[in-house]
Amino acid sequence: MSDIIFTDEQIKSLNEYQHAGKFHPFTCGGNRTDEHHLDGEGILVATTEGWKCPYCSYTQDWAHPFMMNNSWKKPINDILGKFDNTKGL
Repeated sequence: MSDIIFTDEQIKSLNEYQHAGKFHPFTCGGNRTDEHHLDGEGILVATTEGWKCPYCSYTQDWAHPFMMNNSWKKPINDILGKFDNTKGL
């Protein structure tokens, strides 16, 4: 039996994140060059076993915490925190 990487609640948040258009989604890292991957359709899908590419065998077993708990739905400053931009990066 496979280890559970993401819970059902996390999967819901992650897959909503992937298609919300607020941030760039996680995409296939399998270095594929077929038409699906080149058209940007290699967007990963969250499952209990981690991320999976719908077009190849690529998988990934992590996500940023803010992606898993719907925090990504908050305004960007709440996610990234406030910083003093007068000092540069």
